[in-house]
Amino acid sequence: MKNLVIAKYHDGTMLRGHTLDIRPNKDEFHLTTLEGEQKWVYLRDLKSVFFVKEFQGGGQRHREADPQSHQHGRKITVEFEDGEQLVGTSFEYRPNKDFFFVFPINENDNNERILVNRKAARRVLLEKVLSDEELAAKAHLEVQTYKRLYEAALEIDHCGLQIGKDDAVRIGRGLKKALEPIAQGYRVTHGEQAWIDLTEAKLQEIRLSMGDHCFTLLRKILDVLYRH
Repeated sequence: MKNLVIAKYHDGTMLRGHTLDIRPNKDEFHLTTLEGEQKWVYLRDLKSVFFVKEFQGGGQRHREADPQSHQHGRKITVEFEDGEQLVGTSFEYRPNKDFFFVFPINENDNNERILVNRKAARRVLLEKVLSDEELAAKAHLEVQTYKRLYEAALEIDHCGLQIGKDDAVRIGRGLKKALEPIAQGYRVTHGEQAWIDLTEAKLQEIRLSMGDHCFTLLRKILDVLYRH
């Protein structure tokens, strides 16, 4: 079956065209460009290959994506050496494999799948695709995290600008006791970095609602509790 592809090189160069013989376990494939030129393309020279439904603006519509493809596999985030980030799902990622496919999460995405060169990636992050029940549990933990942080921020605000060390220690101990069961549950399911990212996001919400003073002291307390 003819595939419409966009081949991206490490240097940012791109080739658009169609191919019949691209495989992750083959070193090269034959590409016919939009201008009709015939080229041999070597996978080792590429950072990624996008299999697309159409070339945007070109009017070359291709087959529809499988509406189920985005619902399976593990969620994956690929950060390339050049700073580009790719988010999707993958059935087959293995750290020792040079090439693997990533599928878009959105079934309406123009990309059907993306073949990634592992050697072009700075890092690859994997997480499980969550069920509705797991998403609800995750949302509940996130709400509880904000609630505990907001309560601590109210205590800081009550103490005023000249908050003493004893008050800061007391607030920190209370916050640790309130957050620890939430943090444990979140880390088990989503990992340590996800917990750090969550607390940072909720801190920014606290900053908007309570101001810089509460935000700054609360961040210092969290740094002591979780980041050292």
